Amino acid sequence: MSTVDISLLVIAVTFVILVLCLCRLICKTCTTLKKVNRVLDDLDQLHEMGVNINTKLKRLDPLFRAVENCGTEWECKTAEHSGMLFCKYCKAKFEEEEVAATDYIELALMGLNLWKKYKKG
Repeated sequence: MSTVDISLLVIAVTFVILVLCLCRLICKTCTTLKKVNRVLDDLDQLHEMGVNINTKLKRLDPLFRAVENCGTEWECKTAEHSGMLFCKYCKAKFEEEEVAATDYIELALMGLNLWKKYKKG
């Protein structure tokens, strides 16, 4: 065997080893991509479940508001029975009524002014 034949044999063996390593790498890459696809599918299902849960929770919002209103009323009644002047919720309601009363007073004054103009005119 000549040196050229030995060189060609070494090159051929090296090429075969390189091809085997590349095939192994490609197989590992394929299995990794399959796992990634499964994880992405699971994430997509989780996203759909999250959207579904959010829409169902939004439907429960009126119920929670009603329960909150009942709790507020119970706290006001408890404060009334315990001799407290106002609870924080009643005071807020009182202030709202006070604003509404001033609005009615302003409307009454406007009505009086219009009545005076009508009588004059």
